[in-house]
Amino acid sequence: MLILTMTMRKFFLGLLSFSVVTIVSASCLTDKDFRPVVGISLSGGGAKGFAHVGVLKVLEEAGVPIDCITGTSIGSIIGGLYASGYTAQQIEEGLLKVDWTRIFKDIPDRRELLLEDKEQFSKSILTLPVKNRKIALPTGLYSGQSLLTRLGEFVWPVQDKRIFSELPIPFGSLATDLETGKGYLITEGPLQEAMRASMSIPSAFTPWPIQDRLLADGLLSRNLPAQDLRGMGAEIVIGVDVGAPLYKASELDSLLKIFDQSISIPAAESNREQAALCDVLIRPELSELKSIDFSMVEELIALGEEAARQALPQILNRLQASSVTMVKPRQEDPDLSSKKSYTIRKIRIDGLVNLLPQFVEKEAGISLPASLDWNATKQAMDRLYNTSFFETVTYGIEEDVLVFKVQEKVPAQLGFALHYDTAERASIHGQITARNLGFNNSRTAIAAKFGNENELKIESTFFHQFGHKIQSGFKTLFEYQELDYESRNMNLGFTNENDYDLLIGEIMYGTVRSRNKGFGIGLRGEIVNREEERIRIAGEAPRSSDLGLIAHFRKDTLNATVYPSRGEYVDVRYFVTDQDYSSDNDSRYLLGIWQRFFSINSRISMDMGFKTGRNTGGSLPVHRHFFLGGFESFRSPHGFTGVRYRGRYAENMMAWQLGMQYRMNPDSLIILRHNEGTLDDDSDKLYSRDNAIKGTGVSLVKLTPAGPIEIGVSHSTEENFYSWVSLGYRY
Repeated sequence: MLILTMTMRKFFLGLLSFSVVTIVSASCLTDKDFRPVVGISLSGGGAKGFAHVGVLKVLEEAGVPIDCITGTSIGSIIGGLYASGYTAQQIEEGLLKVDWTRIFKDIPDRRELLLEDKEQFSKSILTLPVKNRKIALPTGLYSGQSLLTRLGEFVWPVQDKRIFSELPIPFGSLATDLETGKGYLITEGPLQEAMRASMSIPSAFTPWPIQDRLLADGLLSRNLPAQDLRGMGAEIVIGVDVGAPLYKASELDSLLKIFDQSISIPAAESNREQAALCDVLIRPELSELKSIDFSMVEELIALGEEAARQALPQILNRLQASSVTMVKPRQEDPDLSSKKSYTIRKIRIDGLVNLLPQFVEKEAGISLPASLDWNATKQAMDRLYNTSFFETVTYGIEEDVLVFKVQEKVPAQLGFALHYDTAERASIHGQITARNLGFNNSRTAIAAKFGNENELKIESTFFHQFGHKIQSGFKTLFEYQELDYESRNMNLGFTNENDYDLLIGEIMYGTVRSRNKGFGIGLRGEIVNREEERIRIAGEAPRSSDLGLIAHFRKDTLNATVYPSRGEYVDVRYFVTDQDYSSDNDSRYLLGIWQRFFSINSRISMDMGFKTGRNTGGSLPVHRHFFLGGFESFRSPHGFTGVRYRGRYAENMMAWQLGMQYRMNPDSLIILRHNEGTLDDDSDKLYSRDNAIKGTGVSLVKLTPAGPIEIGVSHSTEENFYSWVSLGYRY
């Protein structure tokens, strides 16, 4: 705690006139009562910054006037919210409602993703950008979209105040210009962008662009922006420092601590300089807490209150010495509501590089003119973000113009996954996804699997928008599979050693509605090469080819790709070809899969499913048969608990499943499954329970950053006990 003499204050104020900080339209001078201007400067410190709320609560209760605010990092967020007119109690209530386990993860709502992106969603353990045909490293682990959206909701009511001196309390957010290394005080623009830029924690969040500058966390230049507050006109400065102190020599016992100390030393020197500019400095006792303790909101706020009450006599003495009178405690402002509406007559998109503005406008789905509240604006932003074309999407209001500021993703991204299971053994999975490759509004994905059964899949989609609910276009597919497994034919009674290569090509035209339902028709070709010594079906040639018509309908509203708890999945495929393997009739193939998940409560969910497959025509090669067996999801054409991987097959199939999922904690599950199914070359015999295969299984699942770990055991009428282990994602 420190009270400066008038001589020292004049010296520092003179020094500030030559400061390198850039200040735009920033002023907290007031002429309403001819008294000294009182300001508060809030430091960065991660979760420890929640203590700022406790300090503000005490100052608010005591009637301490706050005429201007500056903040760095988390201090910028708390300060920006208080400057917007929220009471300290409202800020506390808002922080308690935030799910801090998700706010720093950019996880879109899977149900709102484009249909072609859903199946591979969140299956990579590592995703790297591809720039100029080279694999690069990302500029941060997270783009901060979830944080940006939450901040955008908080400051929605003051979006018409683009100059921060027009806020209820003038405000400045300090970030660091990565090009110059100097502090940059943001005092205009969308408020949520200013706060996001100030909290661009190096390596955690990507830097944020504002006015041709690339900005990072303000702690890199000034963690306690007291001089910036002086530059805005504050004559009495209250500083709140929640930053971590330097380690003592005896505590430097690890590489991480030494690295942390090396980058903290410059910040510590800056803090000493900034502390000297404060009339009163408040340092809450937070040594037992960490900057990542975001779950301890109430505890940190209480520690801030405690520190502020200890400093309150000094603050009051300083104000009284300058004839500053107290004010009434702030009251809740009824205008600070997300239901506030703005009249919008025009939309502008900033930041586009490859995409067309018409695509963005149609995806946003806003009909003009419109009276927009926060919910309508958030829905439009979510629709844009969930296209997977953007790293971030935020907004601004400029009179009657809604501005979407977007950052497009790099043209291509490379994802990796490792997988092991008791059926297919170890495998490596990779996928390159390129957008706007050759055509706007296009997506090309190349997926490969290397292991016991190698696979290569190249899929390209080009679509045209008809509003945000309907899109249509062309899809091409090339797929190569090596298949090698043993399977028992349910009619012939022998075990077939299946070893063949399958080439598939498709071209389809289709439509997608509401991102959840798609239908397409087109041509499909197949080429099959088999190992002659393993052919067990009479008349089956080593090589065959097919060309026919295909129709495909799919619906997917599942809330997760693996282990969903809500939603519905439908997959219907129909393939007809004039190639019949024993007659002159057409060969027809039909597969239908349906599965529905529904939540009983936050821990328990149930599922039910049904699938059937029919072949008409003569005898078919083994790859056109239907298989049952494997612990894969029931949504897989062959997934069936109780039978090993593709363990049984015939020309026709029918199966159903009931399941229950119990979530012990967010990352641990117990899954119970019971299914029954029939396989027969005669479709009329599918309804006979005498031929039914019955299987029941239980598995334990642990969700990890490297993918799920599943260990299970099952029993069936075909196999006594069958156990399995699965590690990681499979594409």
